[in-house]
Amino acid sequence: MKKSLILCLAIALSFGFLSAQPKIQVVGGDTYDWGVVSSKNDPLKTKIEVKNIGDQILTITEVRASCGCTSTNLGKSDLNPGESTFIDVTLRTSGHVNNLHKTLRIGSNDPANSSQIIHLKANVVALLQLTPTPYFTYQDMQVGKSSVGKLKLKNNCNIPITISDAEVQPKNIEFSIKNKLILQPNEEIELSSTVIPEITGQYNCSIVVKTDHPDFPTLRIDGFGRVKESPVFNNK
Repeated sequence: MKKSLILCLAIALSFGFLSAQPKIQVVGGDTYDWGVVSSKNDPLKTKIEVKNIGDQILTITEVRASCGCTSTNLGKSDLNPGESTFIDVTLRTSGHVNNLHKTLRIGSNDPANSSQIIHLKANVVALLQLTPTPYFTYQDMQVGKSSVGKLKLKNNCNIPITISDAEVQPKNIEFSIKNKLILQPNEEIELSSTVIPEITGQYNCSIVVKTDHPDFPTLRIDGFGRVKESPVFNNK
């Protein structure tokens, strides 16, 4: 009888020990949505609350973002039962328009959920929107041969925007906006840039224009391409 009682007590204690576990909870759910935001609000910031709702210490081993545009700072890695901490999240929206969806992975010692995924969402509306990409792409580039990149620029504001004073780098870029241009609300125009590469390899350029909008004083447009050797110039 005594042995049976001791055995039952040991089993009960073992069961209690095994059932005592840390448990992670993301307060507010696994999705944070900023909703519709203007590109002038870059970067976006928030705090994600993480709580230990288990009965053992929860250890957060990792917070990993899905891309370099997202940075995080974890307040505390070890949480006692019932304790919470915050993850400071910064999401840079530069170069992104429309629906933006990134993720965070929170690794922990929760045996039932060792990899918690957090979804970060926003609908980014650019005051001046470049499409189909926010940069010029040059195709079939060769040394000494001109290559043209084209984009469309739209004014999403409810007021006219004046664009002027284009600065190009390198200096031999020919840009379609040569003087002042007034872009009316919801108006869309085509932009073009013509480049003549001088050496083979990766090609990079930039164009910066001024605007009279107080929240968007400049617009930078980068350009990229790959320059092949020209049979005429034979530049290696």
